[in-house]
Amino acid sequence: MFWKSSCEKAPAWTRPTMHSSMMDLLKLQSRYGFPRVLKEAPGLARYGGKTMAEVLPRYRFGWLMTFTELYDAAPEELRLKDRYAQAWAINQIIECCKSKDEEEIGAYALMGKFLGLICVHFTDNMTEESMAKAEDDELMAALMKIFKTRKEDAVWFMSDYRLM
Repeated sequence: MFWKSSCEKAPAWTRPTMHSSMMDLLKLQSRYGFPRVLKEAPGLARYGGKTMAEVLPRYRFGWLMTFTELYDAAPEELRLKDRYAQAWAINQIIECCKSKDEEEIGAYALMGKFLGLICVHFTDNMTEESMAKAEDDELMAALMKIFKTRKEDAVWFMSDYRLM
């Protein structure tokens, strides 16, 4: 649907939601057969097995958002500015999680079949402590309020490029 000017915001009912494409994303697998997106917790990452059946890749927990959804959550002065909106998202996660571990938190644009989506994540499956953050209801509520998302939309996204 085309709008008269680029400044005019499209009504919310015309924008696709994550639910419309999430079923397709849940079916995607890596070249080694690992699911790219999971709704359930994957368990702790493990490496060093002799076969691929013994390996469990690194997953990050957060939301797959469109640029429009990130812009809607960001302050007015940062809208339509990709890098600033992503930096704002990272700073919000740092303040909320009280963590500066750059391995766990981030917001980055995705490529390939996920083109047009941003992965906003705040924890991973590398340690028991980081896995517990995904179950923290207070933390989830604070982040859902910041990013204007729902708990049901949170996913585990595979981020181990060696196994993709």
